[in-house]
Amino acid sequence: NLTYGSAIRAAYDQMDYDAVGLGNHEFDWDVKKYAADADGTMAPYEIGSYKGDSDIPVLMSNLLYKNNGKRVEFTKDYALVQKGDYTVGIVGWSDDYSADIKASQIAPYTIDTDMDKLKEIAKEVDAQADVVVLLTHSDPKAVAEKMDPAVVDLVAGGHTHKKTNGT
Repeated sequence: NLTYGSAIRAAYDQMDYDAVGLGNHEFDWDVKKYAADADGTMAPYEIGSYKGDSDIPVLMSNLLYKNNGKRVEFTKDYALVQKGDYTVGIVGWSDDYSADIKASQIAPYTIDTDMDKLKEIAKEVDAQADVVVLLTHSDPKAVAEKMDPAVVDLVAGGHTHKKTNGT
């Protein structure tokens, strides 16, 4: 909190993350200043004299502007990452967690939870990748059960307050 997330952004940068999903805590402060930048990558950070600006994609395919229904420009739908001989497609998506965000911070945005749109994006990524991973800020089991296993290989989730095991 003291660095408005700069310490976390610096750590992700140093760990060479391939992509990150946008979660509710990225809205604790101005999301376009402290979480993501206009290029859809993690925002620059500064801790004392140490400064950095990573190129880690910030993923959330279903965050829209409330006033016009258009996708925000500061997140990306997905990222394609080369891992050895494989292309991995990582798609960002979230349940509607707007109730967990300060009203003034989420006011300009809406979260579209239409799973059919997510399925279409997953198909688009599947055509370009060997492996498709959904990076969801939600219960991964609930999302996985709605996906076509011939398209989506893994659903990695977060923001669940219940224990999960075995899925």
